[in-house]
Amino acid sequence: MCLLACRGGTSDWRVSEGQLLPEFTLRTPDGKLVSTSEYRGKIVVMTRFATWCPPCKIELGELQKRVWEPMKDRGVMVVAVSSGEDPQTVASYVEREGLTFPVLVDPSGEFARGVGGNSIPRLMLLDRDQYIRKLHVGYYEPEFQKLVEEVEALAR
Repeated sequence: MCLLACRGGTSDWRVSEGQLLPEFTLRTPDGKLVSTSEYRGKIVVMTRFATWCPPCKIELGELQKRVWEPMKDRGVMVVAVSSGEDPQTVASYVEREGLTFPVLVDPSGEFARGVGGNSIPRLMLLDRDQYIRKLHVGYYEPEFQKLVEEVEALAR
């Protein structure tokens, strides 16, 4: 078994399962403001990533292939947030990797500080009312498969 994560520590969340996600305003790489409240009414898989993080690359590809593409028409959103990286670097990465779900930047680190933690990828599953259903750090295939199954169940 192998859990892939960049950096260390998994118990440093500032949010918890069952809690309503606080509202955050982030930006698209081209500068448009986006509020997390805009996703209310959708099932949201939200992950924090970095363009330099190998486990993040794996997770983002799997989110594209196994969650976004098959479930976007069933009220499921995938949203990736990069904290502290240059928006142009993020935009180039998104294009190179062929990601078609929303990718946002958190240049000030407000989102990162708000949800907590240093380890990435750092994933949250939100229900349609934006309550946190699941928190997970790192990429581990059996846990990711459980996430996919949970998203499928919520999308029914």
